[in-house]
Amino acid sequence: AKITAKEGKLNQLDIYRAALGLDSLSTVEKCRLHREEMDYIDPALCKEDDDKTTLIIIILSSIVGGGILILIIYFSYKRYKAYQAIKKAHEQLMEHTLNEATKSHRQLDYPLHLVRADEFIKDGKLMRHEVMRNTHRLVVLDNLADVDAFIEVGKQVVFFSHQWTAFDGPDPTTTQYKIMVKAVKELANRNGWDDSLKDVFIWVDYSCIPQANPSVQNL
Repeated sequence: AKITAKEGKLNQLDIYRAALGLDSLSTVEKCRLHREEMDYIDPALCKEDDDKTTLIIIILSSIVGGGILILIIYFSYKRYKAYQAIKKAHEQLMEHTLNEATKSHRQLDYPLHLVRADEFIKDGKLMRHEVMRNTHRLVVLDNLADVDAFIEVGKQVVFFSHQWTAFDGPDPTTTQYKIMVKAVKELANRNGWDDSLKDVFIWVDYSCIPQANPSVQNL
């Protein structure tokens, strides 16, 4: 049989390796290193190996892709569970807040203390709660039923809040106090209340919240 140059090259390679005591190259190795010569001898030889390699790559890619997909699904599930836990905690917090808000509409956390408006004006300044209490000048309403009854008999309640403009007192210049006095007189005039203001009662922080007990101030 006639041996071509390409076949001779591969035969010489086998002889050379045998002379060195090395095994002949496998078909796969020959296809990788001497593809042109192998295709000349028989194109089907390397094509079969290519198909096997392609199949292996496809299988490995499928395994890797499947693993990545599983990881994505796992982390998505964990994230979803974490979101659900946060959502549930938020809903529970909102429910608790609403329950507390509803509860606060049904009861007083602390008795409502009020100062009669005409006496408030006579004082000439904001009076400390403990002074008002010890001189029995505060009207105390213990619950909402008392408040409702108080309003039903014709009493008016005005709420004021003030800033502390000094360390030793809330209103040393009486600036805020004077504005409150002006405001309650204006309210009485607009609403047609008795000018004596004996049926008008005022709630104001410094006079109606205990100052000696800090814990009560947070209610």
